[in-house]
Amino acid sequence: MGAAVGSPFYMVKTQLQARANASIAVGTQHPHDSMFKAFTFVVREHGVIGLWRGTTAAVSRVMFFQPNSFLNSLIGSICGGVVVVACMTPFDVVSTRMYNQPVNKNGKGIMYKNLLDCFVKIFTSEGLWGFYKGWGPSFFRLVPHTVLSLVFWDQLRILHGKWNEDESI
Repeated sequence: MGAAVGSPFYMVKTQLQARANASIAVGTQHPHDSMFKAFTFVVREHGVIGLWRGTTAAVSRVMFFQPNSFLNSLIGSICGGVVVVACMTPFDVVSTRMYNQPVNKNGKGIMYKNLLDCFVKIFTSEGLWGFYKGWGPSFFRLVPHTVLSLVFWDQLRILHGKWNEDESI
């Protein structure tokens, strides 16, 4: 409900944030430079209904399942697992490179001086995607673990809450 009510503000915010200099502009550029001018323009050009253009997309991006549904914890844990893998994999790649590099007679790494040097060398020689080698196996190892852990935890929490309610009756 909040997304539907707030949709005109979200649309205007998006249009104002998308404004850019003509040389770098991407997508449609809207002529307004303030919230008030944006609302006035949209109503004048498209009517009041125009303020809710795109509401279905705004509502679907914040939609949740019924309270205590296992789907809440399932979807949340999948999203959390993806974020963890995306954030963790670059550090896994760097750790692997640091551990596997050859060392000199004093035990110092030959290829990388330190963590920052390793990051820079990977980025300059392999680009951003160089940090995501092994992303697939990491995803298929971590996401099921995250999903099972969080779904079971959430369901046990709900069961415990119901059990406590039953005892108090």
